[in-house]
Amino acid sequence: RQDTGWIWEGQRGDRDDHRFVKDVLNDALRKFPLLADDIIVTGHSNGATFVWYLACDDIDLRLRIFAPVAGALVRTQPRACADAGHRFSLLHTHGDNDNVVPLEGTTWQSGWIGWMGAEASLNVLADASRCSRADTLPKIGTVVTKRWYQCLSGRAYRLDVFQGGHGIPPHWADTVIAWSKTLPRFCAAGRVRASHARHQARH
Repeated sequence: RQDTGWIWEGQRGDRDDHRFVKDVLNDALRKFPLLADDIIVTGHSNGATFVWYLACDDIDLRLRIFAPVAGALVRTQPRACADAGHRFSLLHTHGDNDNVVPLEGTTWQSGWIGWMGAEASLNVLADASRCSRADTLPKIGTVVTKRWYQCLSGRAYRLDVFQGGHGIPPHWADTVIAWSKTLPRFCAAGRVRASHARHQARH
């Protein structure tokens, strides 16, 4: 097939990674007793950049929690992330000494347009969602956390910066799961079960 290798935009040529993600999601929900609210989408490096655009492209109502690591938006390419009305929450994690995808982003180099900085990427979401408040929490261990909240969408955005490079920090999974449990559920009555979410997705 054409267009093999790493892509971040989800669709290129005859390749449709968005469709692949939906196929995997449908297969998992058929086979396992999952709750739609407990699905967390994550990726590292170029995979994190893909996760950013996957979230903003809003391909499936069942995907509402995203946790990319060490990969931000592409510079000058905010695409749908700059649109209003996002219905997802996102926690971005990044090392302060990342020399592959630097925390502050990159400029154009060697034919590659480069990345936005991590905070700049989150500001795109916060501006689009008209988040009225942002603050930096007291440092916990080696992690500095900035959060954006009181957004029109009711969702939340967060940046965790840890001391380290282009990797995944210790206890990252526990942090993401704990954060996800603080987020609003899909509806006031409680969790939307996977069977109901599957039905809604078909109609």
